[in-house]
Parts: sequence; C-alpha cells; structure tokens
Amino acid sequence: MRKLVLTLSCLICPIFTASGWASVIATPSENDAGSSAFAVSGTDLVNQGQSTLSGSATYSGFTTYAGSSPTVLNDGTAGTGAVNAAESAVTTQGTDWVLTYNLNTAANPSGFKLTEIDTVSWWNSDYVNQSYTLAYSTIDNPASFTNILGNFSLSATAGQSNVAQVALKIALTDSTGTLATGVAGLQFTFHPIANGTYGDHQGGYREVDVFGSAVPEPGSLGLLALGGMMLIRRRRNRCVP
Repeated sequence: MRKLVLTLSCLICPIFTASGWASVIATPSENDAGSSAFAVSGTDLVNQGQSTLSGSATYSGFTTYAGSSPTVLNDGTAGTGAVNAAESAVTTQGTDWVLTYNLNTAANPSGFKLTEIDTVSWWNSDYVNQSYTLAYSTIDNPASFTNILGNFSLSATAGQSNVAQVALKIALTDSTGTLATGVAGLQFTFHPIANGTYGDHQGGYREVDVFGSAVPEPGSLGLLALGGMMLIRRRRNRCVP
C-alpha cells in the first residue's frame, strides 16, 4: 500500500498576487499503471515552440544523471519508459537546482494570467518524489522572482522501499480561478529528497505544464467595452417604435 503525501506551506499562509488574496490548491495524483505517465500538454504557455515562451528555458546548478537534462521538461511529452534518463530531468545530487521560464512579454506587454501549473515525475519509486519551491516575476520587474506561490512536496511511498514504477503529478490551481496575473516568468527551485536508504537525490521529473492566457492590453479592453456599448445602443434603438 503506497502512501501519497502532499506538503503545502502555501495553504498555511495565503499570498497576495495581483488578482487578490490567493489560496493555492495543490491536487496530488499517482499513476501506478507502469506503462505510461500522465497525459501532458504540447501547447501550454511554456512548451517548446510556443509563441508565448521567450527563448529557451534556462537552468543552473543541475548535475546530470546518465545524460538527463531539464530541456525535456517542456517538450510536450512525458516519455515512454519509467527509468529513462533521456526523457527526464533527474540527478543524484544533494543540492538545489533552478529552472526558469521567461514568457514573451515583448508581444504581450501586460504579461500573462496563470490558471494552472502541473508538474509530472515518473521513475521507479525510489526516484519519483517531488519537492520544489515555485516563484514568479511580474512585468514590473521581470528579472526578480520574489513572488512565491509556495513550497510543494509529494511522496508516493512511505520510505521508498520498493522499486515499482510510479508516476506522480501535482496540479496547482487557485480558489479564485487565477494563480497570478501580470506574470513575466516562472522559476522552479527543485530540492533534493532526503532518504536514509538511497541518500539525497532528485525526482525523475518529466514535464512542466503552465496554463493561462495573455492579459489583454488596456486599449483592447477599452475597445471591447466600447463595442459592447454600441451593440447595446443599437439593440435599444431597434426596440423603439
């Protein structure tokens, strides 16, 4: 019997975002099928090739395991095998590493509204657990990732004593429907998992999905409101005998 444990410091102390007082909801899921991980998106905001992503993802402090790389975390696939370093970002290091996604604010000066963020890991149960801190920057200071959404940890086992294939997913949403708005970038700080049997290590992360939309420009909102008023006026005029 596996134990699914989710630790959320963000629920203890709500944070303020541009959308108001947020209450982040983290939904944990586990897939023990052994043949596939969770379905992931190939068209989310940070996926490779999307116009909403600015350049490539950047990372620091990552020590590769068997050729794995963080560059696969936004390729639109979770891979086809549990223990597959080429399709994972997994490391045996006992220190943090950082992954940053910058959004395309040149084309979207008002930034982005985020509605959901998913992280998927998949490996044998000794290297599948997730632990990270998630922060974001805003259009006011795109290089400063000081807005913390929370610290998130998900464990599939009570001690990681077996090596069965396991996939884990953390889905982050908000009670208001908006995690944050005016967002310019996201930064994940991945933490090692302490375990007496296997030592400190990292989870076999497979994909990061970020869902949301560009924030409309103020001028666009004004035109939309004006168009709505004109439509209402026309309807009223048609009703006058």
